Amino acid sequence: MQDARVSQPPPGSVLLAVLTLIQFCHTLDFVILMPLGPQLIRTFGISPAKFGLLVSAYSSAAAVSGLLVAIFIDRLERKTAILSLFAVFTVATLFCALAGGYESLFLARILAGASGGVLQALIFAVVADVIPEHRRGRATGMILSAFSIASIVGIPIGLFLASRFDWQAPFFMLVGVCAVGGFLGHLVLPRIRRVRSQEDSRGGWAELVRLGSVFGVARHRWAIMLNLSLTFGMFCFLPYLNPHFVTNVGLPETEISTVYLVGGLFTVVGARVTGWLADRYGKLEVFQVAALMAIVPILVVSHLNATPLWIVLICSTFFMVLMNARFVPATAMMTSAARAEMRGAFLSVNSSLQHMAMSLAALAGGAVVEWGGTQPGQIPMARLGWVAAGFGLLTIPVARALRRRIDADEIN
Repeated sequence: MQDARVSQPPPGSVLLAVLTLIQFCHTLDFVILMPLGPQLIRTFGISPAKFGLLVSAYSSAAAVSGLLVAIFIDRLERKTAILSLFAVFTVATLFCALAGGYESLFLARILAGASGGVLQALIFAVVADVIPEHRRGRATGMILSAFSIASIVGIPIGLFLASRFDWQAPFFMLVGVCAVGGFLGHLVLPRIRRVRSQEDSRGGWAELVRLGSVFGVARHRWAIMLNLSLTFGMFCFLPYLNPHFVTNVGLPETEISTVYLVGGLFTVVGARVTGWLADRYGKLEVFQVAALMAIVPILVVSHLNATPLWIVLICSTFFMVLMNARFVPATAMMTSAARAEMRGAFLSVNSSLQHMAMSLAALAGGAVVEWGGTQPGQIPMARLGWVAAGFGLLTIPVARALRRRIDADEIN
């Protein structure tokens, strides 16, 4: 089995803070587009399905680049790989800010996805290299709290800037945050290099064979299945949530930021608590409870009609907290499933397929939205809610199979 050499690792809390900041940047870049949906649909004169295509452009590019990078990712020194990709991602975000129309924004989103989509795999590879397994739940919870921080800070500020200036303003803001993240990453990230084996000197063909061997490990396959079922169920639903709130529920666009602010505050706390519970009581046990509980707010939120803001806040907050609570123990299990000698390749493939699922889910959700049978101007979120709930139930037996496979490999 191969190992990784870590030179001068910083204190764990400092390293996790910087990794969380980098995760925050590429997470905000992805999620900021969804609350901008009503404004972009109006500005560009596009349909909800075409907006879904804009969302899927990021994920599709991330899926392709993840598979390509997985061929050689374990040859790369982790710090150099993260900072290089983050620099490309920052430039791509600047291109988003400078985009003058739908087509140019679409191309910029492809570049952002091709670079930003691989960053998550590298971040969790560093976590797996540096953080011991018994602390990985809390570390994963902190990294994944980037989504909540984006909801609390990034999305409300971004929506305020978009309403005060234009839709490009949030991307200009993000470019500045990326510059800070890149500087701190240069100072803090340790150099982590995999110990090379004789296999590494055989060239590209051996790397392709090794990439194929990722799927030859049973626990890798179950981890990928868990990731795909979680992701598809979430992203056939999530891109259309804000148009649903505006069109079906009747919220003004100015109140969408309040939904993210309140939900994000509770989700930050929930992510940390879920990570602690996962380390204390077991990742599978916590995941199963969260997955079952998440079914309720999915169905409630998707069936809302004209509703006062305070009721929407209660429902959307439970939705955000429980959806995120599923991902914390699930990601910790998937990270633990990675074989050390192919950790980078597995996490990159897993991230790539996750983004592919995001893309397909957004397109499938768009097809459901365009399907007739609803009142003019209405978005059929109830249909998407049932699909998301079904995939949520599917994740439970898949997670149980993954846990059994991990435990069996540890015994053997």
